Amino acid sequence: MGSRGLELASPFRLAVPDDVRQILPLAKSTVPGFVDLLWSRLADESETPDDFGRRAQAAFIS
Repeated sequence: MGSRGLELASPFRLAVPDDVRQILPLAKSTVPGFVDLLWSRLADESETPDDFGRRAQAAFIS
């Protein structure tokens, strides 16, 4: 069992903060166009939709 009570078979592992750069395109590809629209609406005024996406994915990983 992993530290979070999950057991993943190789080659899978839990994501770590350094994975966000690789996760972002995957997250955006799940529903093309919708994720960009959603992130643009949820982003703070001082951040881009991708900035919000990185922040959100980092929060999910944590």
